[in-house]
Amino acid sequence: EGDFGPVYLALQYDYDYTLLGRSAFLESHAVRPHMRFFWENRRAETDLYFRYGIRDYREPLYDRRYNRDGDYLALGLSHRHKTINMTEVYQNHGLDPWGHPGDPGLQQDDPDYPNRYLTPRIGLEYSWDATDGDEFDRKAYLLGVGVGIPLPWGVDLDAMAAFEWGEYAHGSLIDYHRRPRRDFTQEYGVFLKRTFVLREGELINRYTPQFDRVLMTVRIGAQWTEDDSNVVDRLGEAIFSYDRLVCGFTVGFAFN
Repeated sequence: EGDFGPVYLALQYDYDYTLLGRSAFLESHAVRPHMRFFWENRRAETDLYFRYGIRDYREPLYDRRYNRDGDYLALGLSHRHKTINMTEVYQNHGLDPWGHPGDPGLQQDDPDYPNRYLTPRIGLEYSWDATDGDEFDRKAYLLGVGVGIPLPWGVDLDAMAAFEWGEYAHGSLIDYHRRPRRDFTQEYGVFLKRTFVLREGELINRYTPQFDRVLMTVRIGAQWTEDDSNVVDRLGEAIFSYDRLVCGFTVGFAFN
């Protein structure tokens, strides 16, 4: 069918070296092959991926059963679909959908220009951790949903929610009753983003190494995480359960 394709194959490698204070804490390697399919003349996009990671924790251990070194694997599927053209909606109400229409590079940067679509998405992931110690062996199931909403004047709103069910393979050494650990983690986030064209530059220079165009992207947002775990220690404390709120503000620049 003419509305199917293209299909992309990609392989991603990540290396992370994490410090805790000034001391080494974690070194990890991960590879992620994935396939991306486009449908309905690129209005729909589906990703299928596999991730294999190796982690080396540098933390001191008094019991080898707490060793988290090992293999971390995941298999996932995600899909997003461009639905309502919000440009038409805003123009029908006399609102400026883009906010910076004078930049000639926008059409090249965004293949949908001048259309801006309401884009819901969904993702599923199954992961399993095979560690050298028994305490952190687990399998997990993740469901993620979200929606990208283009607002007037070039503002983008993104909202997300994720739910993860973690099932650990062995009775927890920390739990008073030695029950296998079970976690349910919820994450909710909302973010606003706007790109400003500080300098338009010449359109022909998008094809040459003359970086005369300057973009600034401002992003603000908040993310709430709630982790409920059944593990309690001898004092009755649910040490793996927590709530966390992270608020952020970032500014990024692009030159091209």
